[in-house]
Formats: sequence, C-alpha cells, structure tokens
Amino acid sequence: MGEQKNGAPQEQDIKQLLKVRREKLADLQGRGMDPFQITKFDVSCHSQEIKDEFDNLEGKTVTVAGRMMSKRIMGKASFCNIQDLKGNIQSYVARDSVGEESYKDFKIDNLNLTLPGGYIMGLVGENGAGKSTTIKLILNMVHKDSGSITVLGKDNSDNFELTKEDIGVVLDEVGFSSYFNAKDINKIMSHTYKNWNSK
Repeated sequence: MGEQKNGAPQEQDIKQLLKVRREKLADLQGRGMDPFQITKFDVSCHSQEIKDEFDNLEGKTVTVAGRMMSKRIMGKASFCNIQDLKGNIQSYVARDSVGEESYKDFKIDNLNLTLPGGYIMGLVGENGAGKSTTIKLILNMVHKDSGSITVLGKDNSDNFELTKEDIGVVLDEVGFSSYFNAKDINKIMSHTYKNWNSK
C-alpha cells in the first residue's frame, strides 16, 4: 500500500467528510430535528430482545433506538441496520407506512450526476449513502419515483436493453454461482450480449 505524502489527501478527505456531516446536521436542525436538543427516546426493547422474543412480539409495536450503521434504498422501501446497546437489527421501512415526509430521510434526493463519454467513475461514500441504489437506478434495475436518467443520450426507461450493450458496470456482487468457471460465465455472457468478446 502506497504512503500518502504529507498527509494532504487524508486531511482533505477528513475536511470533506466534516463538511458533509455539518451540512447534514444543519439540514436536520432546519427541519426541527436537532440531535443536540432531542436527547430522550422511549425504547420498549433492545435489538437482542426483539430477536430472542420474536414469536411473542410478532404483530406488536416495539420501539428500538440506536445508530443507523447502513441503509439500502430500494425505491419505495428501504432497509437499515440499527446498532444499539445489545447488538444490531435490520429494519424495513416502507414509504406508504411512514409517510412521504418521514421517508425523505431514506431516499436519494436532488442528485445531479454527469459522466462524459470515455470516462471511468467510481462512487465513494458512507454506507447507506445511496451508491448502489444510484447505479441500480441508472441501469433501470430499480424504478425511480421522479426525475430523469439519460444514458448515452437515451432515456434509461426506453428500450434500455440495447443501451446496456454499450456500457460496462462492475457491481460489488457478481451474481454468478461459485460453481461456475470462466468458461461457464463466458458462455452465459455470449448469449446475453450480442457484441460479447470472448477474448
């Protein structure tokens, strides 16, 4: 691993992270949700109790509080991982259940992204920031609630299968069984993409 000279890049990353966190804090405070003022929350169960007593608690309302460690936005529903004193638990949040106003904290909003032809881009950010969801939105794997997405000059919801022939994306999960070898994957890909190059 290469060393960073004079610590400059790392210092710049920390400054950017602090800037983003301050902006998020200001946004929360502007909406009347100041975390320095809201210091009490009534908790009925901790994460481990919910897991241990799941059958007895099914159908009942429980409240749990902790730090949101990650979230995955899936359009009108999201998953988040909450860590509390006793462990962690995954929570499912549906827009129709919590309402549009509360769900705003879980969705990607005001995203404007432009990637010129011939460039390579990597998305970097905190867990739950919406990186995977953004890629899935671009690939039309999840459907957007509003806005427009254009890839190679074409709307991504209009015959996007043809556009996928001309772009390359590397996701964090491959999706192929570990039993497949390179030859097997090559065969699948050659049937999936018209212009697949086996070399």
